Amino acid sequence: MTEDTFASSESVDSSDQVETTHEDVSQEVEAAQAAPKKYRVKGDGFDEEIDEATLIKGYQLERTGSRRFEEASKLYKNVQPYIPIIEALKNGDLDVLKQLGVPQEALRRFSEKELLAYIEEQEMSPEQRELQATKRERDSLAAERDENHKRTAAQQREAASQQAVQELDTDMRSALESANVPLKGNYLLVRRIAEDMYASIEAGKTPSAKESLARVQQGLSKDYSEHAMREFTRDSDAFIRSLPPKILDGIRKASLKEVRNQLPIGNRVATVNKAPRKDPTFDDYMKEEMRRRV
Repeated sequence: MTEDTFASSESVDSSDQVETTHEDVSQEVEAAQAAPKKYRVKGDGFDEEIDEATLIKGYQLERTGSRRFEEASKLYKNVQPYIPIIEALKNGDLDVLKQLGVPQEALRRFSEKELLAYIEEQEMSPEQRELQATKRERDSLAAERDENHKRTAAQQREAASQQAVQELDTDMRSALESANVPLKGNYLLVRRIAEDMYASIEAGKTPSAKESLARVQQGLSKDYSEHAMREFTRDSDAFIRSLPPKILDGIRKASLKEVRNQLPIGNRVATVNKAPRKDPTFDDYMKEEMRRRV
């Protein structure tokens, strides 16, 4: 082996070694980047390593707790001056009302009203007092009954609303299923059906998802027909190219079938077993076919 050959061999080995080293370093860097960062946290009774996500979450909780504590402290500071007044009122000390800024005239009228009510009650006979107590009890029971009625009515309305929503949802799903229209991927259609059903409710009519679906589909067909004619008249080639491939293929197959049906029986039989082939002038044919049908 010559010196040149030996030098060349050493160069190749060195190059391979460098390349391998670079790959190893690159893998180590990627592994280091992929591994979550660790932080050592020490406190009262603990000393542990936590990852970056846990550290961020803990900081978020700490900040949220601090903010809520500050809000509670402010609320307590605002309410604190009134706590002794509330306690005094509970104990029957009405002098604290003056501390609240209640005018003396208002206090006098209130006192006179209460005094007159007390005098009238003292002048009543035992029968009248019993009747008055019965009336107060009856009024209290009536107020409680009214409150229970309101609460029950609200619960019934909520239950009826939930039931109505469930029935409308079931009705809409049934209508879409009957029409072989999948619910998924037809958000705009479902939205229009819901809007039509809501319009029926606003008009005082019983909503029907099937009827709403029929009206919406009829409107969509009309809107699309107008759009298709407008776009085809403006640029027929661009409109044909904008049609989805499945629609283009369906039109082509229907047109070929119509042409075959118009052929004499002998020619029709002869072309049955021929494999379908793509027409190189299909766009021109489609354009002419659309013009012929307009």
